[in-house]
Amino acid sequence: CLDHTPHYINLVCRRGKVKGPTFRISGVQVNAKLVISHEEELAPLHKAIPADPEERKRYMIPCHSKAAHFDIEWGKEDDSSLLIGIYEYGYGSWEMIKMDPDLNLTHKLLPDDPDKKPQAKQLQARADYLIKLLSKDLAKREAQKQTGTVGLILANSRKKKPRRKTVKTLKSIKGDDVIKSPSSDLTSDKRSDDDNEIDVEKVNLNPTCYLLP
Repeated sequence: CLDHTPHYINLVCRRGKVKGPTFRISGVQVNAKLVISHEEELAPLHKAIPADPEERKRYMIPCHSKAAHFDIEWGKEDDSSLLIGIYEYGYGSWEMIKMDPDLNLTHKLLPDDPDKKPQAKQLQARADYLIKLLSKDLAKREAQKQTGTVGLILANSRKKKPRRKTVKTLKSIKGDDVIKSPSSDLTSDKRSDDDNEIDVEKVNLNPTCYLLP
């Protein structure tokens, strides 16, 4: 699975000893649990930083960040460049990030005077803070996206459905305005035929009652 490990994860342990399975990469012993935990922690960075190199150069962190309180001038552009450097060279690769001229951090990271900030400790703290900001911003955007989707569904469900055309039925019948169906005519004709048959039978049964005196 190491072939799929993102390049921005620095495999050098920074938390001390952690129990669990280990392996070696170029002679360096690495804890497997730390690799997995680093990948989870840096997942917001992978989602936020553009994969396209040209778009990455124009990347700017979308959320507001607090002041860094370094001994040099440090702003939003520097925070963005630091995140890009971590994405390209790995967490903790401060020397490589410093030497990249495209990031414009050469004269800001790791001053020659060890008492001046930012040194590795301050850079690590700043990176952790910025990545947490990215994580919160991504979670907020995802929540807004889900809320918007639910709202759209509710709005569509509340729209009035088009009324269907219905055939008006006659509620009451007045006088002799009776509408007969063909079936009713057939029934009435049948009944009249039955009556005629009954009369004929009466005539046949009592022929004398119809004779003249």
